[in-house]
Parts: sequence; C-alpha cells; structure tokens
Amino acid sequence: MTNFTYTRDVPNPPNNPSVDVPKMKTNTNSADDIWDVDHYGFNDNLGGLHNKSSYTQRLVAPAIPAGAGGVMYGGANGGNTWPTWVNSLGNIALTIKVPSIGPSGYVSLPGGLYMQWGTDTKTSGGSVSFPLAFPTACFGVNCTVVENNNNRHFVFVKTVSTTAFTVASRDSGGNDESNTFFWIALGN
Repeated sequence: MTNFTYTRDVPNPPNNPSVDVPKMKTNTNSADDIWDVDHYGFNDNLGGLHNKSSYTQRLVAPAIPAGAGGVMYGGANGGNTWPTWVNSLGNIALTIKVPSIGPSGYVSLPGGLYMQWGTDTKTSGGSVSFPLAFPTACFGVNCTVVENNNNRHFVFVKTVSTTAFTVASRDSGGNDESNTFFWIALGN
C-alpha cells in the first residue's frame, strides 16, 4: 500500500507563503491519490462512486465506531483475506472459499455455511466423497435419483461424515442396484 504524505497546519500564517505552497501541493495531490484508491477520481463521469473496496488482512476484527451498525473488513481465514462483516452479533465472513462451480462443486455461504453438490452412480454401500471436507459438520445430504426408464429406483443416505456419505441404492422391489443420482449437502 502506498504511504501518502500529508503535512498538517498549512498554510501557517506566520510562514512566508512560498514556504507553505509546496506542502499544500503535496497535501492536495495526496488527497487526490487517496481518493483514487477505491473511488473513481476527479474529472471522471463516475467521480465519487466506488470503483472497488480494498482491505488489508486483519487477524482481529476492528472496533465498531460509535453510531455505526457494523464494519466491513478484510478478515483472515486460512491464510487468505475474505470480506467480513462485524456487528453486534459477531463476525460474518461473506465468503470463506473460492467457489468450485461445475457438475460437482461447492460454494460458501454467509455465516460460514457450505453447500456442496454432485452427481454419482453407486450401488448400496457406495461412498461419495465431498469435493471439500466440511470444517465442522455436515448437517444433511439429499439425493434425487436420475431416472432413465419407467422403473422406480431409490437412493437413501446411510451415513454422513465431514468428508463423505454412503448410500443404500435399491430398485422398487428392494433389491440392491446401481443408480445414478444427484446429491446436495449443507454444513459448516
């Protein structure tokens, strides 16, 4: 990050103006440069609007200023910086992991929740690994059979851990059979 130079108390009336003018120019240029860090600058049709929001990584949440409802800061999480909102309820990371979007993947949700999904084909007792281990717990997994004919097929979740789940896969007669299914899981 750039260190911006600023001299307080200029102009100073006892000084000769020629002494204070260089400091005043530095102050004016610093103000313009600071503004340009996260905003569209002067002489721009978007001037004054946010261009981006820059945060340094903080290991501890900043104090909430008097009269403010909360503060956004760059929270440290696993060696990365993530946008984090802090208010009277505590810290809420707006995202924790870069999402993996595709046929199988995961996304982090506000408040530290993770949603994961995928498609698999298993017989009874088959295990499906999550794309990302849940840090604390998997709350549940829901499976939906991808039916490609008129037979009835069933997939039940038998066991769940933070890294995987196992299924029971049956046909309408209760016989073990291989089924293709879509799954979705939620945890933290």
